[in-house]
Amino acid sequence: MYETFSQVRPSSSESKPNLLTRICGQPPLFSPEHQLLNWLVGVMVVLVFLFAAENAIIGVPLVAPDVAGGLFYLGLYYLGRFRRAPVKLIGNVVFGANLLLLTLAWLANDGIDGSSFFLYLATLVGIMSVFRGRWRFAWTCAMFAHVAAMIGLQYLYPAWVMPYISPAAQRIDMAFTFFTVAVFMMGYVGVNVYNLDERTRVADELLVNILPHVVAKKLKYAPAQVIAEYRADTSILFADIVSFTPLSAGLVPIELVKLLNSVFSYFDTLTDKYGVEKIKTIGDCYMVAAGVPTERVNHAEVLTRLALEMREYVSSHDFQGKRLSLRIGINSGAVVAGVIGYRKFAYDLWGDAVNTASRMESHGQPNVIQITGSTYELIKEAFVCQPQGCIDVKGKGEMPVWHVVAARA
Repeated sequence: MYETFSQVRPSSSESKPNLLTRICGQPPLFSPEHQLLNWLVGVMVVLVFLFAAENAIIGVPLVAPDVAGGLFYLGLYYLGRFRRAPVKLIGNVVFGANLLLLTLAWLANDGIDGSSFFLYLATLVGIMSVFRGRWRFAWTCAMFAHVAAMIGLQYLYPAWVMPYISPAAQRIDMAFTFFTVAVFMMGYVGVNVYNLDERTRVADELLVNILPHVVAKKLKYAPAQVIAEYRADTSILFADIVSFTPLSAGLVPIELVKLLNSVFSYFDTLTDKYGVEKIKTIGDCYMVAAGVPTERVNHAEVLTRLALEMREYVSSHDFQGKRLSLRIGINSGAVVAGVIGYRKFAYDLWGDAVNTASRMESHGQPNVIQITGSTYELIKEAFVCQPQGCIDVKGKGEMPVWHVVAARA
């Protein structure tokens, strides 16, 4: 809760800083509590100096303490905004100083009959927003205890409370106090709304990274609904790294993860390029589909072009100083697509077409894109394919297959 700042790195879609984020800090780097505290302290810097000017105008002898307080809050703002000091540390100092400021304002501005009483509202809202748990409870109790103590002090020692020197001074002070509360509350609402928008955007991006966009949109507005659909015309691709198990035995864990990440991250960029749907990774196997969840006429062709680029990339690059090769299998047909799971959603495909595509990969050869007859019929005009006769496919028997050589000129 009171970490200095979030370790989340700003995403590439991060919006340009506006005035609010320049004052409070960018949401990816500052927690909501930290941003609200920065706003509170920043407002206090300006307002305490304005209080000094007001006191000088109406003749209240608090100019020097106000100037000192403004410099003090300026130092706290620097620590919180630019040095990113912990929220709990800065918050305790800020609200401790606020109690002293409220005490002086109470005594110098006619106590309970003056306008400084309304400053407690802004302070209490700040406490409820910045702190959690026992700290929130402790500071809330301290605020109410302070109000009770000041009322008691005014009742027992009324001479300690300075009345307004004139009705005009009272009107000025009340107007300025209401302005102070209004500015703080507007900023409070602005920071919270901006944080809500930012976190909604991040949550939407995370959901879209897990699920297809159209599916994520459905679940966002109706999370309890069952997502299931039948697609008659789809293509499915499986790509597997050849001899990955013995290869991984010679790598330390971080090298293994880096290797898979470098390969699969590039594959992700290719799926974005061709507008197809990455379904999942299973160990060193990468599964992609086209024609689902959104229908697509050229599903087989676009997936074949993707396969050619995947093969070209892997065969032309070194990974952790090693050369890799892929087995790629593609099949076309009908599938059932849907979302399963309650806590961790997963978008998946089921059907004979999926199983056959997997068999095309597992029965294939290194650096070869192996396809079934159903896929061949859809792409034969656009790609050069070599017939390989029939192979014995587990669970399917003898099946004719083709190898994709290249795209036709």
